[in-house]
Amino acid sequence: FSVREIKVDSNAHVPSAIASGADLDDDSIVDDDSLMADSPKSKTNKTVSTFQPIQGDTLKILSETIKTPNFRRFLLVVLLTLNVRMIFRHLDGTLPKYMIREFGENTPKGAVYSINPALIIIM
Repeated sequence: FSVREIKVDSNAHVPSAIASGADLDDDSIVDDDSLMADSPKSKTNKTVSTFQPIQGDTLKILSETIKTPNFRRFLLVVLLTLNVRMIFRHLDGTLPKYMIREFGENTPKGAVYSINPALIIIM
């Protein structure tokens, strides 16, 4: 199993027709050779490279990943979402039994249960 990714160089030459936002008709087929033909560096400058995964110690790679701000933001969102889901699942599992024990068999469990989502939507 291998991961392949294409990385495009940000200094790549963009043809004037594409850079100006001109509409290309379906009939006008543009190939890579014609796009790079007017570039003076087209033969020497490679603008596309393949992805090479980081080689090294697992702990080093993990520590570098944990240090990145994007990973920390992702982790924060996951933990907040997980806690909200746990609260709702706990409410689903325990509220009906609690309502029966405290208020009797004829308690409107669904109506009481709907108060929490309604308050979340309002707030």
